[in-house]
Amino acid sequence: MTDGSSEQPTPQPGPLEPVLGPLDPAFGALTPPPGGATPPPGGATPPPGGTPGLLPPPGSQFQAQARISGVSNTIGNLALLSAILGFCCVPFAGSVIGIVMGRIGMDRAKRGLATNGGVAQTGFWLGVVGVAGSVIGFFVFIILSVINSPSGA
Repeated sequence: MTDGSSEQPTPQPGPLEPVLGPLDPAFGALTPPPGGATPPPGGATPPPGGTPGLLPPPGSQFQAQARISGVSNTIGNLALLSAILGFCCVPFAGSVIGIVMGRIGMDRAKRGLATNGGVAQTGFWLGVVGVAGSVIGFFVFIILSVINSPSGA
């Protein structure tokens, strides 16, 4: 018979332990860290509100992506938007604006002031197609008007 003072209580399994096995107390993960890294002294503590096991590797730091000053993709984006609107909603004006802004956007991309030269080029060419379609449509409208007029030949 034992008096119960020398026996350790049996730890109760957590919600993941019956399925996946015991968690590593240093990292809160099921497997040791990759690359044979040793855990930091004192164990890792998860960030407030964070999930254990999703900590960055020791020695790495999060660095925000720095915005390059002077780089703006607005002109190219507006060129594509106005060319699309010119192609389907505002036939001539939107296409002309798309051509002008697309050319400016392509020049800015060539000089390194923008990173979306392809978008600007797409806006330019879609504007060209829109202007050509508007001109052809205008002439077709005039020809059909003359043909269908009662006083026409």
